[in-house]
Amino acid sequence: MPLVIAELPKRSMPRRRYAIAFLGDGGYREALPALEVIAKDGTELDYFRGDALLAISQIDLDLARRLSGELAAATGHLGRMAQAVLQGGYALKQLLDHSCG
Repeated sequence: MPLVIAELPKRSMPRRRYAIAFLGDGGYREALPALEVIAKDGTELDYFRGDALLAISQIDLDLARRLSGELAAATGHLGRMAQAVLQGGYALKQLLDHSCG
């Protein structure tokens, strides 16, 4: 797991989306800083940011809700993830059940 976290900032990391999902599924709190950087970085691809936000919600829902408040106006994948985190309940469960992890 530490190796996965160390590689996460590398945009060329193979299967990066799966790595993000793995960290969220595993509830690895140590990954939160790296995931938060991805979620907040406007130069990252939309789906990496949304996946990072979803992974954060699995580890620290309060943090994910705070970030989602900042990202709620986003469109595309990131916007859908932010709205689902803010709605919580069934909307969030559906995304977690169908994530790429």
